[in-house]
Amino acid sequence: MRVALVVGIVVLALVLNGVLLWFIFRAIKNAIARQAEELAKEGIVKDSGSVGITEHLRDFRAPGMRVSVGARAGVGRLILTKERLALLPLNRRHGISLLPRADVARFTATARDGKLHLHTDDPPNATGSIEVVVTVPDSDAWVDALTAAGAKR
Repeated sequence: MRVALVVGIVVLALVLNGVLLWFIFRAIKNAIARQAEELAKEGIVKDSGSVGITEHLRDFRAPGMRVSVGARAGVGRLILTKERLALLPLNRRHGISLLPRADVARFTATARDGKLHLHTDDPPNATGSIEVVVTVPDSDAWVDALTAAGAKR
């Protein structure tokens, strides 16, 4: 009787956690879709779709944030519009979620190992360095588009 109760509690906890995670991931996916719809009004030049994004921070300082060395990875979306570069979802605290085209010039865009690498040692409203690695199938085309938007090669 006790074993069945313990197993039941464990199974219930796993199911509830699974349902909770499903709701969280669905909310994130819907938020990204809504943010992309808003950006579409600006005229989309290039859209990565849902891709893997890794951010590396070194000696980074921004208002309310300080990171000596850090990295985080997740699923997101990179969108270049006629007015700005957006890294979705827009909950990043280090100021590069929405970059006006003038700030794109602070970044160097390169394609290595089939991935797009965006690097800066002069992030807007911050100090330190940021490297964003985006797994896109057409990394060379992204470098060309970002270079046309003002990024360095």
